[in-house]
Amino acid sequence: MKKKICIALLVLLIPAQTRAQVQIVEIYAQVIMGPLGDADKNGIRQVWGDEFAVIINTGLFSVDISFWTITDGSDQAFTFPSGTIIEPGERIVVFGGGNPPINPKNFAGIKYFQSDGQIGNGLNDNDDIVVLRDSEGNTIHRVESLDITGGWNNNESVILNEFGEWVGHHELPGIGNYSPGIAFQPPGDVSGNGTITSYDAAKILRHSAGIEVLTGNGPAAAEVSGDGTVSPYDASYILRFVVNEINVFPNQ
Repeated sequence: MKKKICIALLVLLIPAQTRAQVQIVEIYAQVIMGPLGDADKNGIRQVWGDEFAVIINTGLFSVDISFWTITDGSDQAFTFPSGTIIEPGERIVVFGGGNPPINPKNFAGIKYFQSDGQIGNGLNDNDDIVVLRDSEGNTIHRVESLDITGGWNNNESVILNEFGEWVGHHELPGIGNYSPGIAFQPPGDVSGNGTITSYDAAKILRHSAGIEVLTGNGPAAAEVSGDGTVSPYDASYILRFVVNEINVFPNQ
């Protein structure tokens, strides 16, 4: 009987845990004046149409987000269509506008959606929220502008960094005022899923053994020792970071 109860509890807990893997990581609420504000690259700078929110799956399992919603403080919401799956480490962008449509070539390899013209009722530059809810209406992640130091009205997006802090996009050197769907991998985040865990150390070990090839920004994120090479030595630093033995890497 106890075994059956434990199995039943696991069945109930696993879906909740996988839902919690998904979080909001970037919000662009104040659209920059002029051509630079055209975040969705459809050729027109639109006050609400170019606003966007980015979500990421930080876990190890795929999550079905069919009929999940993302919105602001209003009753209007964008609903993810049936069959929408977010893979581990994957980012999905929701733009406010849908007219004219985005040229897919401008976002090759990035999964994106366009709402009906606004995210919710249009993001307020000074005081608003962005909420991600599952198909049953449960709040998965909620971000309030007033909880962000400096707010989100500084002509750039705000991002959730590797320490769980919301900061201005200018803290990501060299990639502009916003980066919808583009992963910024801080030192140690080898997988690019927004967190630093033993999984990142394992990827380095697999790379060193010739089992896996690190791609994209992976090698740069893996080289935390500062010696210019990716080796098990880097994996050891990540494991020390995970157990709080160190707070920063040698190359920081």
